[in-house]
Amino acid sequence: MYCILSPFLFLIVIDFVLRKTTEGHNFGIMWGQKQLADLDFADDLALLCHTQQALQDMTDRLHLFGKKSWATYQRREDKSYDSR
Repeated sequence: MYCILSPFLFLIVIDFVLRKTTEGHNFGIMWGQKQLADLDFADDLALLCHTQQALQDMTDRLHLFGKKSWATYQRREDKSYDSR
């Protein structure tokens, strides 16, 4: 059976990973008075930067934090299987 919380939990994790990715860096473009670094819609993601190098740096950090988040999830999942 399909869990109705899955899409919501997915968005929470993506938001967390993106916040960690941009934390302490000046990624993104100015949109009015705000700095806009990414656009999210459902399971689509667009990263925004002024230069190609900044976009590459942001992509590298996104990859790093995404891997860390997945590894943390996997460790917790493995522990829950061990306790069954």
